[in-house]
Amino acid sequence: MSPVSLPLPAAVVDGRIIGILRGYCHQDAMERIGALNDAGLRCIEVAMGHPDSARTIAVARGTYPHLTLGAGTITSEASLRRAVGSGAQFLLSPNIDPGLIAMSVAHGVPFIAGGHTATECLAGMRAGASAIKVFPASTGGVGHIKALLQPFPELALVPTGGVSAENARSYLQSGAVAVGVGTSLTALDGADLAAAIRTINGVTKLDGSPS
Repeated sequence: MSPVSLPLPAAVVDGRIIGILRGYCHQDAMERIGALNDAGLRCIEVAMGHPDSARTIAVARGTYPHLTLGAGTITSEASLRRAVGSGAQFLLSPNIDPGLIAMSVAHGVPFIAGGHTATECLAGMRAGASAIKVFPASTGGVGHIKALLQPFPELALVPTGGVSAENARSYLQSGAVAVGVGTSLTALDGADLAAAIRTINGVTKLDGSPS
């Protein structure tokens, strides 16, 4: 019997954009999170590679309770424990590790596991992952997402790595449940940031109407 996976957070399924912050110290990360919040983004991944990452997630959860905060680059039990302890609401990994998936599910936290081939994607879902982070998405592009979903439409795919504000919309239209977008989105400010989010959502008019 396959392990039971947990549902993805509503902000991932409904918002369809995960803004990725990687390598920021706490102060800079909080400034970025504030800008993303002001622009209307509701789902943010903080990669666990920086010593401040767990603190950032914990503080951001208290400061912006309506945001959904995830922890990325979960590659060990230690990083998973730090992420769960910080209050991360979902976890992401660049690879498939059934042990980490099971550990996350046991803590009641959805896990998005990294895969690229059909075999890896199916293995991750069958191990209890809530979705598959197709990483790096850039090596296969939109065509790769379409090709995976043709024989396996049940896959929940989240392309990440090479996804930009300019091409994210194409990935979503290909059948991805969400996209992970890094500095091409999360390093922007003000009107540029808001415009990029509207572009990904397929909205180009300031009144929120579709293009």
